Amino acid sequence: RITILPKIQKLSLKGVWTEGRPVALSRLYTGTDIDCLTEPDEAIRSALERRVSGYYGVAYEFNMERVLPALVGHPLLFLESNPRIPVEIVKGEPEVLVRETQGGISIEFQPGSVDTPVAVIQESPTRFRVVQFTEQHRRTARILGETGLTVPASAKSDVLTAIAGLSSQMTVHSAIGGQARDIVEAAADPVPWVHLLPVGSGFRVEMFVKPFGGSGPHLKPGSGMQNVMAEVDGTRLQTRRDLTDETVRARAVENACPTLAAAVEGDRQWYLQDPEECLQLLLDLKTLQDRNDVRVAWPEGEKLRVTREISFESLHLKVRGKTDWFEVSGRLEVDDKLTVDMKLLLELLQQHRTRFLPLGEGQFLALTRDLRKR
Repeated sequence: RITILPKIQKLSLKGVWTEGRPVALSRLYTGTDIDCLTEPDEAIRSALERRVSGYYGVAYEFNMERVLPALVGHPLLFLESNPRIPVEIVKGEPEVLVRETQGGISIEFQPGSVDTPVAVIQESPTRFRVVQFTEQHRRTARILGETGLTVPASAKSDVLTAIAGLSSQMTVHSAIGGQARDIVEAAADPVPWVHLLPVGSGFRVEMFVKPFGGSGPHLKPGSGMQNVMAEVDGTRLQTRRDLTDETVRARAVENACPTLAAAVEGDRQWYLQDPEECLQLLLDLKTLQDRNDVRVAWPEGEKLRVTREISFESLHLKVRGKTDWFEVSGRLEVDDKLTVDMKLLLELLQQHRTRFLPLGEGQFLALTRDLRKR
């Protein structure tokens, strides 16, 4: 069960956010003296309903069917038990799981119950998936039942045909191989994807594989079933994943990124508490991207960009002698499009005690530790 408690936080003079003051639902409903609501906040507020009970009783409560989809992607959700821990709510879809059992082939609808129009599935302590059911979903769920349906192994070809039809409505994960009719076979893409999402002053990092490329379902590397069917860009596709290869590639990314090893991890999700950690991760990922060993995505738009790591060899100095002193000028060549003047570089170094120097509009200059020291 999900409960929603709105709070208003204020930024103190020291630049620290307060713990937050609860907002009465009646006040939120009317919007009285609340001028800080964002567009995502307004979507949640619109799901509030006023109910009259008896002669004098008035209650305000959220319509869960409307508010749960509105929570998807909201950037400022936190655990009630620990308000410092961010929560992520993502949009999901029903799935069909096909397994081979001793009694034949088991076909199961997930989540099992479609009694409500919207279901919430907890994927981790801080991540929830919201699933909205269509009439087609409910019809499929009724046919398969809450405990699933088992058919003889001899009906394998019929099962393949049936699940191929379902793939246009939901993702199908299957343990049985074989080519279904009217469905296109595609090669699985095992390259890991790293998603970065800003959360408060930090960033959430999550790793997926996308067997059908940029579109289609996001799956955990090395987890789940080998065969996947889904409709991607209007075409029904089927692919066979190499779970071992996915696991090896994912571990290689983790090993190449020390920042992830130091962060709190759960099911290949990490939380980086400050932007500098994220900049270091981006720098580590850049080398892997150049080798096509990983792909990076910002689902809510790119917030930070970091240059390649710049060493002393990229610094060009010119020294001119004066009467009793020397005049030094120079430039730092980042790439063929970006050059940083020596004067600006020195100003940035004085202002920031880090090797990541802000250039504006979310872009940062990455210096090697040796160049920063010099």
